[in-house]
Amino acid sequence: MSTEENGVILNWPTWVGLIVEDLETQRRYYRDVVGLSERRIGKEYVIFTLGSHMFELIARSSGPPYEHKGFHIGFAVAKIEEARAELISRGLEPVGEIQSEAGNFWCYFQDPEGNLYQITESRA
Repeated sequence: MSTEENGVILNWPTWVGLIVEDLETQRRYYRDVVGLSERRIGKEYVIFTLGSHMFELIARSSGPPYEHKGFHIGFAVAKIEEARAELISRGLEPVGEIQSEAGNFWCYFQDPEGNLYQITESRA
């Protein structure tokens, strides 16, 4: 499932993040009670594998994009630099720059109600 408008294709989300207050308690819950498999663990995050998709717990911080608890989603795009530039040309304001780790690239945008979402490209 995808949507295309003015050259940008946002595909079905490949990433869901949950901003949490107590990372270790939430980690144990999703690992031990729900039964998810941990893929990667960092000081401020835990990534679980769900088939070809990711579910990530992220420790709440004092600044964007992780200052508000709740879920964030990541829409897959083919070329993140082009998609970001097109969305900015439409008047969307990004929250930060493109970030990357291990062949994955992402950047955040905010909807009119303040909900964050990201576009993401995997080159891994």
